[in-house]
Amino acid sequence: MQLEIGNDGTTIEAVVIFEDKATTDPRKMIGEDVWPSIEGVEAVGRVTEVAHEATGLLEAHQRTFLP
Repeated sequence: MQLEIGNDGTTIEAVVIFEDKATTDPRKMIGEDVWPSIEGVEAVGRVTEVAHEATGLLEAHQRTFLP
């Protein structure tokens, strides 16, 4: 997960969720694994899981974002 912080240093512009995968067939991996996983996060309502992870990232780097 990656947080994109706004120019003001206090707002989150975006939350980027990604997963590194090594494969010999990337098109198949995207279609059969990556997109279904992303749809699952959205459909199942795993927003709290994403929020928890984002909160952990912010807490770990709290001093970076405070004036």
